[in-house]
Amino acid sequence: MKFMMLPNHCEPGWAALLQQKGIRTSYSIQAYGRTRWLLKKGSDCLEVLQAPNRRETNVFSALTPVQREILTALMATGIAEAW
Repeated sequence: MKFMMLPNHCEPGWAALLQQKGIRTSYSIQAYGRTRWLLKKGSDCLEVLQAPNRRETNVFSALTPVQREILTALMATGIAEAW
């Protein structure tokens, strides 16, 4: 599955919306201003990259049902789009 994360300034508050749905979020700053997000629910997690001023493509080959649930919730916030 391939999807795009919108830039950092788009859709403020999306991490809080995920937390309300029981998905834990943590982040770390990467090179060139990119942000690496770790989204976790139970024992399953999903790692996505977000760029400061452009769309960042993320690709996953095999997702568990819980990871699909995390990704669906992420897209429902408006910060990610299927590609």
